[in-house]
Amino acid sequence: SMHEFEEEKAEKREEKEQGSMHELPTESASARSGRKKGGRKSSGAVGKEADASQRSNTSPGVARVAKLHEAKPKVAFTMLGDDEKKTLGGIVRQLGGSVVTSVSACTHMVSASKGKGDTTRSLNFLQAVGLCQHIVSGKWVDASQRAGEFVDPAPFSLQECSGATKLLDGKKVWIDPHMDKPDRCKVVEVVASAGGKVCAKLPKSPSDDLFLISSAADAKATKAAAALGFTVHGWEFLKAGILNNHLAENHNVLVGAAGHSGGSGRRGRSRK
Repeated sequence: SMHEFEEEKAEKREEKEQGSMHELPTESASARSGRKKGGRKSSGAVGKEADASQRSNTSPGVARVAKLHEAKPKVAFTMLGDDEKKTLGGIVRQLGGSVVTSVSACTHMVSASKGKGDTTRSLNFLQAVGLCQHIVSGKWVDASQRAGEFVDPAPFSLQECSGATKLLDGKKVWIDPHMDKPDRCKVVEVVASAGGKVCAKLPKSPSDDLFLISSAADAKATKAAAALGFTVHGWEFLKAGILNNHLAENHNVLVGAAGHSGGSGRRGRSRK
């Protein structure tokens, strides 16, 4: 009948419309051409997308923990009384830092504040000049306690040692094997921290990049070195040089060339 014919026609029209809804859009020729020209993404573009994805997947909490870990100082103390060390050390731990005894392990060295030009410094301090990121006074710890977190150490830096790192870079140092004041092993560490190379044996002849350190002009090794034409300096020469970032070769000369005590030997000039 006419009614059934109309229903069948309507059903076919509906099926046709539904089929067209599930068909994927056909890519035009121009679009295909553009895609081929673009080719694969460059490795740089892929790397940037990967970095962006990684950043988006990093939670703020993880970033804060990483930053907090980097900000935790490892603090060592020198030239302070036992009570002051205990007090300052307690504050450092309360703020999340740690107290260490090894100079090579510390990021911050806290020392007594001395006047400008004062060379009364410990061996630990001199070693820290070449190793530690910051050498500060105890006021840095006090200021950090008031702030409730570690503050910028720059305003509390002990300026007399600024720029003195690696003063002995490229230089060799012979140290009297019988030297005991100060302790020879500690002096070796100070030389190494300043970038110098310690000679195991007395070299055969002088050179511009070589320094000899002893503790006394009448020491046997000192006399033997002078007999070979060397100039031998005392410990104060090296200590003052590290603190002032300047090696004054006429300073603290124990024995000069040919055994003349106090002479300048083959190094009469001052170097920096």
